[in-house]
Amino acid sequence: MVARTIDIAHSFTGEAGASKTKEGILQLSAAFVIGFICIYVKTFASITSLISFPDAVDKELLFAGVALLSLHIASKSKSYGKRLIPLLLVLLSSLYTYFVSGETAPLSVSLIIIAAATAGDSKSLMRLWFVTTAFLSLFVIAVYGLTAILDPGSVSYILRWESGVETAVRFTFFFSHPNMVAALVMMMCGAYMYLNYDSIGFRTYVLILAVAATVLLFTDSKTSTALIVLSVVCFACQKQWRVFERSGLRELVGILPIIFFFIVYLLAGPLYSDSLGQALTGRVSLWHYCLENQGVTLFGQFFVPTKSIGTNGWTFYYTTLDCAYASGLLVLGLCFSAFFCSCVYRRVKKNDPQLASELPLILVMLLFGFTEVHVFSIVICAPLLLLSGGILPPEHS
Repeated sequence: MVARTIDIAHSFTGEAGASKTKEGILQLSAAFVIGFICIYVKTFASITSLISFPDAVDKELLFAGVALLSLHIASKSKSYGKRLIPLLLVLLSSLYTYFVSGETAPLSVSLIIIAAATAGDSKSLMRLWFVTTAFLSLFVIAVYGLTAILDPGSVSYILRWESGVETAVRFTFFFSHPNMVAALVMMMCGAYMYLNYDSIGFRTYVLILAVAATVLLFTDSKTSTALIVLSVVCFACQKQWRVFERSGLRELVGILPIIFFFIVYLLAGPLYSDSLGQALTGRVSLWHYCLENQGVTLFGQFFVPTKSIGTNGWTFYYTTLDCAYASGLLVLGLCFSAFFCSCVYRRVKKNDPQLASELPLILVMLLFGFTEVHVFSIVICAPLLLLSGGILPPEHS
């Protein structure tokens, strides 16, 4: 039976010309596209204050997405070869993690990565993410701008305070936090450079750096701004000197998540001290308390919110671990964390001419994960789709 396809225009990516028609049209399995969008919309709604679904609708979107992605994987089962059984075990463990931890990330991320491996090429996958993200994000930001004009008093923002002094006004743009919109813009900048890799040059870099300055001005998100700049540097270095084609750097990127998981464990456990605990705005203290009180599990567990008192006497309240690697170890479980590390390593090890242009995005994602938990969100982290390139055995690639 021939799989149905959905074609989506690529007007956002800037590619043109009859010779690129096939590259410029997104051709993906219908079951994958609809399943992906169901999970994307469900997750996107959870990070905005403008869109809110009833709990029943939220669960229905997740169920529909899981069902459609599973259907796609079943229809392509032969393509996975001998890796099908291990991958099914990964999916079963992530389903179990969903029930024992209440976290949807392991299930949705595992399903999307595995299904994406047989859904289409990496550029098409990235265009799907880019177009969906651009449409929904611009809609929310446009409503925020209109609200600012018509009813300025109702516009939400967050103040940054340092030593009791107000230092910045941080606009939320109807997202749950200024860091969220900054992270979305960061990943869209990287995705744009990846999609237009052959044509990017000095003018593109200047435009992206101007976007970085705008992000810093409105959100005061230093991490995302720095990573936008790093993305520009990485793509420029790859275009000029082919740095990501060097085996040493590729190997480093491949083992980077393992290094980060190990560092988090050391900081939270054997190397922990009260002075070190305040590093990364108190995050290390939280990792330590979570490790001491909840420990590391194989299949994950519910995260218990906690608080700590810093050396300055301030009380820090934590409802999230604010680090993807800490969340992987202490909440999402070792099985999912190992799967994530395996996906990164297998993608980097695969002999693929496209890999060098993907590595800047993957590197930025991995660095981003050290200070933010959103690496395991398909809405924020488009490079998760690129990891699907390491899923299939070589004979099916």
